[in-house]
Amino acid sequence: MKNTLLYLLLIFIISCQVKKKVPKDPATIAMETPPGTLRINDSLFMDADEASNINYREYLYYIRTKHGIESDVFQSALPDTLIWAYHDTCLASLTLEYFRAPLLDDYPVVGVSQNQARAYADWRTDRVVEMHLIEAGILVFYPESTYENYFTVERYFNGEYFEHVPDPRIEYYHEYGLPTVAEYKMAMSKFTNEGDNEVNYHQLPLLGPYNLTCDEKYTFFEPQDYSMPITMRHLNGNLTEWTTTDNLTYGHHWLSEDHEQYDGITHLYKTPQINVGFRNVARLVKVSDLK
Repeated sequence: MKNTLLYLLLIFIISCQVKKKVPKDPATIAMETPPGTLRINDSLFMDADEASNINYREYLYYIRTKHGIESDVFQSALPDTLIWAYHDTCLASLTLEYFRAPLLDDYPVVGVSQNQARAYADWRTDRVVEMHLIEAGILVFYPESTYENYFTVERYFNGEYFEHVPDPRIEYYHEYGLPTVAEYKMAMSKFTNEGDNEVNYHQLPLLGPYNLTCDEKYTFFEPQDYSMPITMRHLNGNLTEWTTTDNLTYGHHWLSEDHEQYDGITHLYKTPQINVGFRNVARLVKVSDLK
């Protein structure tokens, strides 16, 4: 799930060139595997990696642009970066650097609550469907849109997005959300022997530059590695991840006492933690099911 907005920007730039790309078939575009995901079955796809710091910062940039930096929408989406200091004072300098440092762009985002992760998935649904409609030549990008009229799935298919009439050829779209425990187990069954689920815990590259006082007390989780072919990673290690069930996460994590256990363990958390992240699934749903 890399650089969602950068990918969208590329689509917009390409769409403005004199020599246009052949539009994709709107009737079948939703049948393609969404970028950054792997197919679990014909109607379910899962992110290959956890959501990263840069993924989440792109989300914040979008809603800050549309709603304003002082808006409740933007302020309520900010991750809790103080969790590092809450967990251990020797990690306090990470409250300023972990989420924002370019060196850690591809590390998984932490400090995000379950409700914040759900809101991110809703936003991602809108952006991916918008991208698909642009690729199909049905829409053009409206940079002047505001929080009152920017693209959402509901606005478009209800005929409320500018003056666009919903295209009747589009019967399905990808709806993003948090995985269920059952979906995690399906992915574990399908990909455990194929993906990189052996987590190599190591020292964060920030340990030296930011003078952490932890010495070698902690070894940390892994970043995404985009130099490698896409494969399912860290399904039951690295971070435990939010599920659809309230306050429930799935999988072991870098603070687990036994990193080698892969038994589908779950945890209960009511607040963001330094060992909790998330990834999305994309479910193929019918437009007619929109309420």
